[in-house]
Parts: sequence; structure tokens; C-alpha cells
Amino acid sequence: MPHKNPEDRRAYLAANRQKILAQQIAYNTKHIEEKRAYADENSDKIRVRKAAYYLANRDKILARQAVYRDVNRDKVRACQARSQAAHLPECAARASERRARIAGTALNITIAQKAEIDEIYRRANEDCKVRCYLCNKLIPMGDRHVDHIFPVIKGGPTRPSNLGITHSKCNLSKGSKHPNELGILI
Repeated sequence: MPHKNPEDRRAYLAANRQKILAQQIAYNTKHIEEKRAYADENSDKIRVRKAAYYLANRDKILARQAVYRDVNRDKVRACQARSQAAHLPECAARASERRARIAGTALNITIAQKAEIDEIYRRANEDCKVRCYLCNKLIPMGDRHVDHIFPVIKGGPTRPSNLGITHSKCNLSKGSKHPNELGILI
């Protein structure tokens, strides 16, 4: 492919996509044993290279994944459902452990704390202007989550001091990380 100009190369790839894919499949099929042997011998090197690539391109990768999930929402949900069905005991055990941790802290909640927790949920559902504790932007109605600041999975209690209101996107991208792990000071 003698294209030195990136735009010419992109145009060529776009025009010949099916042909190139067919060639790649044929090559990979013909050389599958060699590729497996290389991967087995160099698994540590490959893992390090992939990790470095991910760190260098994290924002691009996450943005591309978000676009894919938005475009293929039904396909992603079907894949998640298949995965949960295939790993039902593990998923049920994780959910049960989480509920037990929450219930364990719920047993020690006073009436005053229960009222404060209810107020946090009311604010999340009803107040007009609520700011995300992670990104400090206003959160539109219908896009709010109440999040455990210190994650339940890491022993965080269900207490008013450990609950914050976030964008759904901020909460889901935070996962089970403490805000300090994300570089956010609370």
C-alpha cells in the first residue's frame, strides 16, 4: 500500500475494507499455530504492551467504547444477559454479599440517620439544582444516582456521610473506586 498521505491511506482502507478483512482472515487462518505459539511465548511482553497502550490511549478507548455501547445498546444488553446467565452463581453471590453488607450497616442506623438518608434520596429525585460531588456540574433530572463515596464492596457504610449524588455516567465510570483513587479530593 504505497499511500504516504494519511487521508489517501484512510480513503484506500475505507474503499477496500472487505477485501482487506478477507485477506486478514485468510492469513490468520493459515498461520494460526504460529500466532498461538508466539502468544504463548510472549504473553508477559504482550500484556505489558497492551497495558502501556491502554494507559497512553485511555480516553480515546473509553470514548470509543461509550459510542459503541450507545449505538449497540441492545447488543450490549444481550451480551450482558448471556454473561450473567453463564455465571449465575457468581453474580448471585456478589449481589447477596452486597445486600448483606448494606443490611449490616443498615442495622446500626439511627432514626436520625435514616431521615438524613431519606433526605438525600429526596433531593436526588426532586430538587431542581443538584451538583455532582465528583465533577461539580449540575445534574439534570433523570440522570442522578445516589453513590456510596467509599464503596460498599470495600467496607463503606450506608451512612449519610458516605452518600453523594452523582451523574449516572460519573457513578458508573467510578465503579468501586474511592474518589482518591480517581485523583478527586473530597
